[in-house]
Amino acid sequence: MPRDPVIDRIARLLPFEAESDNLRAWIRIQFRIMALMALLLVLAVVGWMSAQQRLLIDIPPDLRYGATVRPGEHSPQNVFSTSAYLWQYLNRWDDGEKDYSARIFELSAFLTPQCHAWLEKDQVERQRKGELQGRRRVASPPPGWHYRDDLVEILGHGVWRIHLNMQIVENVGRTEVKNLVVRYPLRVVAYDVDRDANPWALAIDCLDGEAREVRPGGDS
Repeated sequence: MPRDPVIDRIARLLPFEAESDNLRAWIRIQFRIMALMALLLVLAVVGWMSAQQRLLIDIPPDLRYGATVRPGEHSPQNVFSTSAYLWQYLNRWDDGEKDYSARIFELSAFLTPQCHAWLEKDQVERQRKGELQGRRRVASPPPGWHYRDDLVEILGHGVWRIHLNMQIVENVGRTEVKNLVVRYPLRVVAYDVDRDANPWALAIDCLDGEAREVRPGGDS
């Protein structure tokens, strides 16, 4: 019976004279190879399970001049628009006595703990002074006002100061009690929490300075 050429090549590579010893040595080598492959497979599975399941890709709204986009980084334009949307929603009430606290609760995932506590304290103080009962508030961007690069300051990695203008109109019943444009210096931070609750991975850290009224024809 002719010998298997593969066995002959293995026999020449192994140091034993007896063919049975060489075969046993070859089997041990195969077991070691399989054990190594099993270990590599386990490491691959562990790496896959621990890898980030979602990547944040932040696409700037204006791509006329191209853009370099890296996973996990936020464009200033989207930081600005997200902050404006959240602050506008926070300041929109049909009845401030009920809606202000409700907005704070609804936006909990988009507020840092410090900002959440500050807003709750502000709500309690306004309630004590009678500034919320029956008060309707509408916040909206002033006419003709839009994003500019100088309205977003990069304070550090994942930290921004947003200079946000909002027209605030308040009514009690049918009486208008406030109508002015306010500039809010908002501090915004990257906030990687539950992506189902906060898909933008950004949070408002409240005011980074004093809010001030902006007169018509003044700083825009």
